[in-house]
Amino acid sequence: MGLSDPVSLPSAVPLDDYAEPIAALRLVELERNCALRAGLPAGLWTLSRVTPRGGGHALVRYVHAEGREVIGQWFADPTAHAQAVRATRRTAWSADQVVVLSHHQLLWQLGGVDRKLPHLAALCQAGAALIVHHPEQRAVVRLASGSHYAKVVRPVRAAPLAEKLRRVQAALAGRGPRTPDVVAVNPAAGLVMTAALPGRSLLAWLGDDACTVGQLAHLGRQAGAAVAALHQSALPRTALYDAHAAAQTLVDQLQRLGWVAPRLSAYLDHWRPARQAALLAGDPDPYVPLHRDCYDKQFIGSPDDAGAALGLLDFDTLTWGEAGLDVANFLVHCDLRAWQERCTPARAVLLAAAFVQGYGPEALRFDRLQAYADAVRLRLACVYGCRPPQRGLVTRLVESIGAPVTGLG
Repeated sequence: MGLSDPVSLPSAVPLDDYAEPIAALRLVELERNCALRAGLPAGLWTLSRVTPRGGGHALVRYVHAEGREVIGQWFADPTAHAQAVRATRRTAWSADQVVVLSHHQLLWQLGGVDRKLPHLAALCQAGAALIVHHPEQRAVVRLASGSHYAKVVRPVRAAPLAEKLRRVQAALAGRGPRTPDVVAVNPAAGLVMTAALPGRSLLAWLGDDACTVGQLAHLGRQAGAAVAALHQSALPRTALYDAHAAAQTLVDQLQRLGWVAPRLSAYLDHWRPARQAALLAGDPDPYVPLHRDCYDKQFIGSPDDAGAALGLLDFDTLTWGEAGLDVANFLVHCDLRAWQERCTPARAVLLAAAFVQGYGPEALRFDRLQAYADAVRLRLACVYGCRPPQRGLVTRLVESIGAPVTGLG
């Protein structure tokens, strides 16, 4: 089988093999008294996402049949669980913000309570809407005014993050994409406040039929041009994320998946050597500034404002590497949206093709783009292998390995 050939799958991808103790966490029951205190629905909650951090620690998200979601953490070690519970409670303004399911060694964190992001809960109490929360790592809130967002990180990261955002804005000024203005920084609190950009995410427009085919194509070309502007910018060289780093990411992802779903990890590892070989084959493209998390949710704008530049968000992972990584990540996510039924296949292909047109196909080296696309497909298969309701996407991702990259036809 050549590196560019579609894979021939076994009869079934092993999707129902969650290992202990994850299998025991698939459904948890919240007792009525505990639910009332926390303001949550009682009864069964379903595990919707597990993010393994190590063999004995994971971030979790649960959803109730009524639509409520909660986030939290699981610890294999009862002592680590108890320590986390005590420390987290110290940052809460109400004991009911911390829901403890001792039998499962779960800790649910409500209202932004977080022992390592201690100022997050105070923002939420003051009326900020919690948009993203990765416990003990980072969070994003929309302030009550609606005109500003705050990124909450560990204090040591706040000043470097703000400086990175300012450097990006300066480098892209007048070149096309808008980036959020940094309006305030509080390093001691781990807060970086930015002005909101107008519009909706490109993902929202992709799934909205009110956005016409012509408008969607225009937004896609703008997104491609925005990424090209970033790649061509004069940002100073920072950390390098090259093909070796991308190959190591596959190893790390499979290892983390291994204690959650060992049979699936072993199955996916079958495809890793060829994908790594493709990444490492030949000479790399010249290194450029990379977004490294380039996909539809990072672009903000409106098809009704054709004269305005599209906004580009979230430069936490800014680094240097081959341009094919950013482009491949965007294009593979277009396929993913169709498989998730967030849009029709035709709209996904349209957006991908428009992105390539806006980026400039003459600037792309297709063998490198193919290698990175297959690495993205395998990496995302690991990610969705940890999301029980969406594990069927693993099959679609693996089936697409080796297939031509969408948008290049």
